[in-house]
Amino acid sequence: MSEDLIYQLALKTRILRTMRQEAGLSEREQLILVLLSLKGEMSIAEIINFFPNISTSTISNTLNKLWKEDKLILKTIDPETQKRLISFTKEGLARFEEEEKNRKELYKVLNDGLNLSEAEKKVWERILKRANDLLADLIEAKR
Repeated sequence: MSEDLIYQLALKTRILRTMRQEAGLSEREQLILVLLSLKGEMSIAEIINFFPNISTSTISNTLNKLWKEDKLILKTIDPETQKRLISFTKEGLARFEEEEKNRKELYKVLNDGLNLSEAEKKVWERILKRANDLLADLIEAKR
């Protein structure tokens, strides 16, 4: 029962995010931008390693779209290691920050809409923290 509720919540959240999304970025593109925001400059190999079940060519095509079409990322070469590096453009960082602001507003609407008491909020936050910690552990175990 709770597994179904978790799935429904995740699915409806994704639908709502997609409906509110003006930027037109795919989920994979968004995840790459989130990675860059967390890690800063990354090599293409590091990005590819983060998506073990997606082909190298798919990730390369996604990066090329973010670079050539959307102009959200820069591609440079490290002169010492000759690795190709990915980072935000100024416009890319501004767009990412705007997306993050919109995402936070959406989750605030969802959270406020629950009308939780202070005691319920504390329980809810503990549950969410545990769920986030578990997901972080699962992600790390897969890498």
